[in-house]
Amino acid sequence: MLFLFEEIHLSQSKTSNQIQEEGSSAVKQSCVCASKFANGREATFRSRKTIYLLSSVAMLSLSIVAGQFCSDLFEGERCLKKRPEWEKYRESLYYFSTQMSSWTDSRRSCIDLGSDLVKIDSREEQTFLVEKLKTKILHPEDKFWIGLTDSKKEGSWLWVDGSPLDKRLSFWFGTEPDNWSEKNKDGEDCVRMGKHDVTDLECWYDQSCLAPQKSICEKHWLMEM
Repeated sequence: MLFLFEEIHLSQSKTSNQIQEEGSSAVKQSCVCASKFANGREATFRSRKTIYLLSSVAMLSLSIVAGQFCSDLFEGERCLKKRPEWEKYRESLYYFSTQMSSWTDSRRSCIDLGSDLVKIDSREEQTFLVEKLKTKILHPEDKFWIGLTDSKKEGSWLWVDGSPLDKRLSFWFGTEPDNWSEKNKDGEDCVRMGKHDVTDLECWYDQSCLAPQKSICEKHWLMEM
């Protein structure tokens, strides 16, 4: 397995503990990237100045350290530090939170994770999310907040980044949005998505921003490097 380091010199004579100590420092400074195993026995470690061959024991020791900081491998010898609960699609990571919160509190929770409520930019992204929610929605009212609201001006739907909703990429269910105000006099200014028996992509619903719902957070995967 090929690991690239900014500046680290290793040799076969060093102990596993020494390798772990130096490896930990190097991994913190730069993302460790991997390609292929070399017969499963040896790995080539490359620095700016020197190439060293390490035994399988040394490789295992450093792999354990590296795994604490960078676990997933992607094309182009790039890697991504990500928690298991984040799911990758194209250039984004998604976290499907099961915590029931208002739209504002849900967004705050996403921001605390270095992300924001999801912004849906394409039909393909909507398809991905719908497929994921098929296994996460437990009953008809079990839905997830997305980063869309008209709280500033009724009928003017904006994403959390301030960009307006492209009507060609809207996925309202039936007669939604209807701004129903019987439960809340302020109406329904935030958007949730999901259907229990989903058969198509049209599954957006406006809802009172105060209603407790689950949520979807999104961030660009490069933010994890």
